[in-house]
Amino acid sequence: MRLNFLAVISLLFGFGCAEEPGGLGVLYSDFDQDYGVVLVDTITVEVSTVLLDSLPTSSKGLLQVGGYDDDKLGTLRAEGYFQIGNGDVWEPSTQAFFDSLVLIVKYSGYYYGDTTAETTLEVKRIQQDFKTYSLPQFWISEGQYSALYAPGSLYNQSAVRCEDTPLGSKTIRPRPSSLDSLIIRLDDNLGKEWLQLAQNKSDTLTDRSKFLEYFKGMGLANNSSNPTCVIGFNTEELSIRLYYKQYEGEQLVQQFQNFPFASDLFNYTQITSDRSGTPLETLSKENNELSSLETNEEVFIQSGVGIATKVNFPYIRKMIDLKNLLMVNQAQLVIQPLKNSYTKDLPLPQNLTLYETDKSNLPLVQLFADFSLENYQSAYIKTDEEFNNSTGYIFSITEYIQILLSTEGNLDKGLLLMPPEDELGKSVNRVYLGADKEGTYRVKLKVWYTERQ
Repeated sequence: MRLNFLAVISLLFGFGCAEEPGGLGVLYSDFDQDYGVVLVDTITVEVSTVLLDSLPTSSKGLLQVGGYDDDKLGTLRAEGYFQIGNGDVWEPSTQAFFDSLVLIVKYSGYYYGDTTAETTLEVKRIQQDFKTYSLPQFWISEGQYSALYAPGSLYNQSAVRCEDTPLGSKTIRPRPSSLDSLIIRLDDNLGKEWLQLAQNKSDTLTDRSKFLEYFKGMGLANNSSNPTCVIGFNTEELSIRLYYKQYEGEQLVQQFQNFPFASDLFNYTQITSDRSGTPLETLSKENNELSSLETNEEVFIQSGVGIATKVNFPYIRKMIDLKNLLMVNQAQLVIQPLKNSYTKDLPLPQNLTLYETDKSNLPLVQLFADFSLENYQSAYIKTDEEFNNSTGYIFSITEYIQILLSTEGNLDKGLLLMPPEDELGKSVNRVYLGADKEGTYRVKLKVWYTERQ
């Protein structure tokens, strides 16, 4: 009888809930009494907006440049900084003469915002060495540091000093899907100086370390007063190219020398945000969490800047009658962004993930997928193309809820909802979420469980 009963239960929950996938989480094993399946979707979910510590943005394979203004999140600005190498051995003729110096970059394909308006890109020369930051070993030993921490990295808040006068600029209409290179003419004087160094066989140009000391790098920024988009540029094929002419026999031939970026060189994106006059105006490193009650019953996610939504379930043990609980069959965290808060030019992130946290608001460890020690939580966006009423993300967090129900003293525990680590530092997408308990578009917890009758 017991085996047959379990078989029926497996069929009910394994095949009868196509929209609520598998997993039968057993807390109790007494099936001798009558039972019933209960769905609870009124569990209190407390949400707040959290500002994460610095995010690594170096060695991501792309630089972000530009910005956009947002009524609720403020003004975002992104600038890319990078080094370039001295290139291959170069021995131009002493009779060679300079033609031009250009920066060559390629679009990565990523963009966020309106790309139809003209924008002015500006190139500046860096005046100081790149400096990385590492945590003291004591903090690492104690384990109280962000899971996003990467030693030897550069971060979204890292600052570097540049010369006031730009090396070059160009006004464009961005074409982020283009396979063509973007070419920005640079200062002729710099190019002539490099050609002269090469003709003199100076070790400033032939020795890589000396070249990097002499020419520390460049910054690429949007110089428009009101930029409308952020554009991604690949670092892989980024280079400075010096064109020159020299005689080969009696014929004047144009030649060029590349000064390319290399993967072992510094590169990162600085991303800043001014939230003055917005619901998040008081959000800061010192005050890194704002309850939804302080932000007009809304909470937010914003990549690049490091804004995440914190979720916890302080009253879940009171909402479910633990005395009659046999098992938690399934738990879903349903995330529905506010309707009409996203567009084709301002798309939602393709997927989100969850990190465990506590009162520190640090992302301490990425939450594992249900009953797995290899895969992490990941929810890909499901788009309601027809009515736009059910677009959102669904996480299966059955195991996490089981643990909350079986232990006491969980008031400090919470989850941080944000894009995966590899997307945080190379995108600036944002999400608006509702926190009104009566609202349609909000963060909701749904729990199916079996109870004694």
